[in-house]
Amino acid sequence: ADLMGDEAAATGLHALSAGPPFHLLCLPPPDAHTDWPPELWAAAARLAGQQRALLLIDPPAAWRSAREALAGAATLCPGSPDAALYFPRLSGPAGQSRVPCGAVAGVMARTDRQRGVWKAPAGLEAQLAGGAAPTLPLDDGLSGPLNEQAINTVRMLPGKGTVVWGARTRAGIDGLGSDFKYVPVRRLALHIEDSLVRGLAWVAFEPDAEPLWARLREQAGAFMHSLYAQGAFQGRRPQEAWFVHCDAATT
Repeated sequence: ADLMGDEAAATGLHALSAGPPFHLLCLPPPDAHTDWPPELWAAAARLAGQQRALLLIDPPAAWRSAREALAGAATLCPGSPDAALYFPRLSGPAGQSRVPCGAVAGVMARTDRQRGVWKAPAGLEAQLAGGAAPTLPLDDGLSGPLNEQAINTVRMLPGKGTVVWGARTRAGIDGLGSDFKYVPVRRLALHIEDSLVRGLAWVAFEPDAEPLWARLREQAGAFMHSLYAQGAFQGRRPQEAWFVHCDAATT
């Protein structure tokens, strides 16, 4: 209840709204036996969306099998493009489990730095540091059904160590048909929106006419082209990858 806080008073979870910008949101519990309730995860997902961030949801301690994960996942932000769920927990000291959100956030940060937010933070390159191991061994036969329900798995692969094996948002449940089914697609869209909002804040009180529109097209276009040059978009030419509209028809 304390962590939930009050949105109007900006307390608890909502105090993050008044803090510095963030792009990943983790809510590790105070101990290995505490689980946050579904309503807290739902509030955190809404906050993440408002902040143009992604919430990393940890599995409850009671999920000790893939069957239990499949049965319980429907309570954790189903359909949300601003949250991603990872399973299982990781082995910790003294036989206790620990939540995977911090390790997964580290994988995402490393992937962002090395490749960009448009690269899926999963696969053979998405190794968890520190020798962490999943508390439940998962193979392809178990990971497949979990991924179909937008449950990203953490797996131990021979010769590769522990890796993140899945990159779906909670909107990535098979059959939903969301444009933001995948984590890198959603995070790239959020990155573009956040960068343009911050980079174009100077226009707020400028005269709304063609000279301003031309400057906006130039500045936004330069940003989009920089992303294209780094490999963020499909398309053999920039014209096939992105466009900027800012003229009398759009304003």
